[in-house]
Formats: sequence, structure tokens, C-alpha cells
Amino acid sequence: MTTKKYHLQEQSIPDGFVIFEERLEVAGIQFRKDKALAFVKNPEGCWLEFERDENNKYDKNAIKVIGCRKGLFGTNRYFIGYVPKEISRRIVKGGFWGLVTPRLLKTYVSDTGFIEILFQVLGPRENRNQFKQTER
Repeated sequence: MTTKKYHLQEQSIPDGFVIFEERLEVAGIQFRKDKALAFVKNPEGCWLEFERDENNKYDKNAIKVIGCRKGLFGTNRYFIGYVPKEISRRIVKGGFWGLVTPRLLKTYVSDTGFIEILFQVLGPRENRNQFKQTER
């Protein structure tokens, strides 16, 4: 059964924050399909967190995307993939690590097992122009 859920109404933008990146797909989700499916199987009350992966041998700027949901005995955390490489580079090299936060946008699972998890990157309003300048 196909399931699709938009999460924006559940997760408001914190005061003083704006959207830095509008619509990003979790990278590498195909390598963590079991964790991603566990995360999206019950999409109510889900959220995302970022976690640095400084020991990543492929990308020193890597940022993990962790799917979270309240469980019976605390929070269930699922390592579901990464922030796209170019965006994580801009976050880390630009000095925005610790200032930005993810906002879950959409979860989707098709009948064939295709999984899509989209998110936004939020950051402090006063740093938005600086972040946009890192695009160049």
C-alpha cells in the first residue's frame, strides 16, 4: 500500500528561523532501506535530526540524517542517510554547523518499495544571506 504524508503542519519553523534549503532528498537512502522503512512505517509524530560524521572516509563534511519517533521506552532513532554532499559542504565550510536544523517535509513509500524522504534546512534569519552566498 502506498503511503504519503506531508509533515509541515506538525513541525512549525522556530522563532527567528527561516528556510535555507527548501526541498532536499535524503542521500544514500537506498543503502539504509530497512531503517528508512522502519522510520516511515508509522509517519505520525516523526522528526529529523542532524549528526556530524567527521570520520566518514568519503566526505569529511558529511552530515547524517537521523529519523526520530517517540517509542514506548524513549525515542527511536534511525540513521536513514545523509544531507546531500554539496549542501553539507556549504553548512560545514560556511560555519553553519550547530546553527541549522532539519524540518521533515514529506515521507513516501510506494507499493513497489520506493522510499522518498524530503526535508528542509532551517537556519537563523540573520544568517540567511551568508548561507545563500555559499552557493557560488
